[in-house]
Amino acid sequence: MRFWLLIAFVLTIQEGLSVLATLVRAEQLHYSFWIISLIWLGVTLLQIAFGYYVGKFIQKKSKGSKLERWAEKYAHKLEKSITKNGEKVALVLFSSAISPGIGAFLFSWLDISFVDIFAYSLLGDLLWYLSTLATVFGAVELLSKVRFGLSILVCIVVVMYLISYLRKRKSL
Repeated sequence: MRFWLLIAFVLTIQEGLSVLATLVRAEQLHYSFWIISLIWLGVTLLQIAFGYYVGKFIQKKSKGSKLERWAEKYAHKLEKSITKNGEKVALVLFSSAISPGIGAFLFSWLDISFVDIFAYSLLGDLLWYLSTLATVFGAVELLSKVRFGLSILVCIVVVMYLISYLRKRKSL
């Protein structure tokens, strides 16, 4: 049970070396990577929602403050410098490079919907998770294992469906 908690903790923190070491040990101990992937998905979804809502909460509490004026100034500059597709690419790349919770927190200051932040942060973190698994197993072994290859495909399809569904729902 303690090792499962360690897995959940390192997947939440997402510090590269500790995640790799923990997942290699989980592989050696024959832990289910289906369950580990579900843990990753759960902590990622929680991080994105938590980061976004903490960002919005701080924005409410800091109305009219120096912090708000500074954040609005730089958010406006950033929004002007990137196009709509640039926002999506930035969200995906940012979330694949750092914790999706931190990304959601920072992007909550911009004029981007929660749906877009949620969907593209999830996609970015999925890319990070898949690259981590490829490092643990080796890309060839990962792709040669039918169940992991299939799970990668299923994850990508689910994330893309989620993005599509949330976008349709947002436009209603």
